[in-house]
Amino acid sequence: MCIRDSNKYIISAEDDYSIKIWDLQSKNLVHTFEKAHSYWIRALKVTPDSKYIVSGSNDKTIKIWDIEGKKLEHTFNDAHREYIYALAITSDSKQIVSGSMDFSIKFWDIQNKSKITEIEKAHDDIITSLAISSDNKYLVSGSLDLSLKLWDMESKQQLHHFQNAHNGWVRSVIITSDTKFIISGSQDKCIKIWSFESKQLVHAFEGAHKDLVLALALTADNKYLISASIDKTIKIWDIQNKQLVSTQENAHDDKILSVSISQDNKYVVTSSAEGSFKLWSLNLSQITPNQQQKLQQMLFELEEQEKELDTLLELMMI
Repeated sequence: MCIRDSNKYIISAEDDYSIKIWDLQSKNLVHTFEKAHSYWIRALKVTPDSKYIVSGSNDKTIKIWDIEGKKLEHTFNDAHREYIYALAITSDSKQIVSGSMDFSIKFWDIQNKSKITEIEKAHDDIITSLAISSDNKYLVSGSLDLSLKLWDMESKQQLHHFQNAHNGWVRSVIITSDTKFIISGSQDKCIKIWSFESKQLVHAFEGAHKDLVLALALTADNKYLISASIDKTIKIWDIQNKQLVSTQENAHDDKILSVSISQDNKYVVTSSAEGSFKLWSLNLSQITPNQQQKLQQMLFELEEQEKELDTLLELMMI
């Protein structure tokens, strides 16, 4: 899930293998890419220039979709040998990075529609999450092998291995826009903040959630972190003061799969396994030290028929 630019549209990947574009203001469905893939869509991103949607699937393909033209731009067939779990896009919208159940990381040229190179065995287990630094110099990967790895985007060489970073699967990873910290969320219910410079653990929010931490998002100013979990809660964390400042209990009726924050820090979008997504109003100005604040009343909810999802329902706002 990601939120971009004018916040005009929300884009979702559904468990019927379709990709949908929703109008934020009218809350109407604008377009559906029917049968966008032949199997579940596990990863969905939008290029920073808001021209393309990029999707990765259990069908082992990566697809590029033209948002304005509402058409398929390109398909990377057999992009990986196994399911594609993670995608990341460089801030200049030139490269896609993909991570898979086959333990590899691959790099793709968007303009030339070609594979650049790959790291064949990047981890010892499924790669679940990827993040690229804002200057496009570094890549961080998270895996079910409990570790994080830092890579040089130009040479594709490993710069650091955070071995046993967590006591459970790493399911989410992000890099602050100032490239000072790496933040990871895990099956061990913990959120950890790592120093980019020293590669040391700065802080651990032990027991951050009651269950697996599935998604993380940062406000544009890097001051607040929002986490979402299988425990159905959304939490807001003050990064500087290392404290919890807000908890939204029972934000959904089922596990929360993804979370995103608008660039203006006004909205949060979450999606859940019960087949719905919700848009929340976020008033950070109301957050004061040592005072719990909740997300404002949900603005709207677009609910599909209830369904059990074994895949990630991804959302983005552009």
